[in-house]
Amino acid sequence: MGKVKSFFSNKSLPDKIGIIIAGIVSLYILFQIGSFFFAMFIFWADLNFSKKYTYTDVENYTNYIGVNSEEEYSDKWGMDESIFPEKITDSMKVDEFSFTYYNPWDAQYVGYLTVTYSQEEYETELERLYQKEHDQYKGLFNVSGEPENYSILAIDSDRDFGLVYAIKPDSEGTSITYVEVIVPGKLEMWLDKYLPEKYQLKDMDMSKANK
Repeated sequence: MGKVKSFFSNKSLPDKIGIIIAGIVSLYILFQIGSFFFAMFIFWADLNFSKKYTYTDVENYTNYIGVNSEEEYSDKWGMDESIFPEKITDSMKVDEFSFTYYNPWDAQYVGYLTVTYSQEEYETELERLYQKEHDQYKGLFNVSGEPENYSILAIDSDRDFGLVYAIKPDSEGTSITYVEVIVPGKLEMWLDKYLPEKYQLKDMDMSKANK
């Protein structure tokens, strides 16, 4: 401490002021460099640990959907994923399948499956779905009704964790589409990119936490 006092005592006032200013500027530069590297680390971590994963390989359907799904996809925040078929059988004609997983802080899931059934299987599946949940959903996530030209067959809704539902087109046919948008809080991805608008409930907005 004495050496520091001696060092300053040997300096003129302008020199002392210059040393203090240089020290402040050095600290500011170090702070800016530290902030830059911290921001780069957060960006790198977001790219590497918060990547969106989209799967369309329906042959691995049970890896992503249902009670036998892989560990990171198994919880689904307690939502009733059993509205979806338990498995894909050889007799089911799968028209579309997509499952997206994203975990920025809390895991989020967006998935849909469209199946065309034989007439007999279609009637059996309708009966199964009629026995599932038919929760109130209007008003949650800004939803005002069913998708245009579709009717809801079953729906599990939770104001904190999202929606799982099955719909069928109002036109003739034997196809059923199953949808899940499971998210704690607000959805941190652009829904239209991962779920076709025609399968979204009317006016559905998952971009902000439900109130």
